[in-house]
Amino acid sequence: MPDYNEPEETIYSLIRESFPDLSLESMELVDSGWENYVVIANRKIAFKIPRKMEGGEPLTREISITGCLKDSPVGVPVFKYVSSHGEVPVAGYDLIEGDPLNSIVRLTSPIIAQLAEFLNYLFSRKDDGCVINAIGYRSAEDWVKKYTEYRENLYSSLIELLDDQTLSVIALRFDEFLNNSCRTLQTSPVHGDLYRGNVLVGADACAVKGVIDWGTAEFGDPAIDFAALAVDFDIEQVEEILESYEGPVDKYFRDRVEFYWQMEPTYGILYFSGRDEEECERHVKELQKRISKGLYG
Repeated sequence: MPDYNEPEETIYSLIRESFPDLSLESMELVDSGWENYVVIANRKIAFKIPRKMEGGEPLTREISITGCLKDSPVGVPVFKYVSSHGEVPVAGYDLIEGDPLNSIVRLTSPIIAQLAEFLNYLFSRKDDGCVINAIGYRSAEDWVKKYTEYRENLYSSLIELLDDQTLSVIALRFDEFLNNSCRTLQTSPVHGDLYRGNVLVGADACAVKGVIDWGTAEFGDPAIDFAALAVDFDIEQVEEILESYEGPVDKYFRDRVEFYWQMEPTYGILYFSGRDEEECERHVKELQKRISKGLYG
């Protein structure tokens, strides 16, 4: 199984070995993301391979959840090619054509409407047995426990990277979130990484072509998907989507959107620490900038 620095040909060979009866005339490694390699074969099939032997769970989850969402109002990957190398999945789907959402400056009215429809669709699957089996049910109490554990892991990693004042602000944000903002939280299926290249739009910016990369899908707080959109777009536009959202919007919903938005750079800090110090520092500076201001002004 390839590791972080393996040559491209090793990855291509693994795909060929996994699908010996499939004619693969061309292959191009287009992404080495945090969890998976992505290879485009024959210019029409997107293959995903976990970066590490023990890292197959997100891809397995993605294969399962997308199989439950075939009636989605926007395109989702349909994994037609699924094999394994040992216990690690190797999977491919027909490429969904489109440009990354953040390639456009502003969200157009059609895209706002389609994103709202998509998020309503996700919320509507909260009682769907297929979805629950694919990603596992998590209650509000489970969600709070997850972030309590994340706070502990995060703080131990940040203590040598940030000054005491910044650490104090982060601790305060977590206390407010865990002890107050989550009191009325209701969980539902969420994408968990709904921004940048994971939402694909048409060249005319008038249609959402698809939502990809479902490895982070889980039962959680819908506010986290709105926070992801706020990373790249003005909160006023995110509010337009929220106006058409049919799930429960409790009085702390926007507080949680702001919390997830502020803490988003911490995932990059944890990932790049010890791997790429320059990139890690960039995320540290972004975190400092976000906690110094509010998303809602």
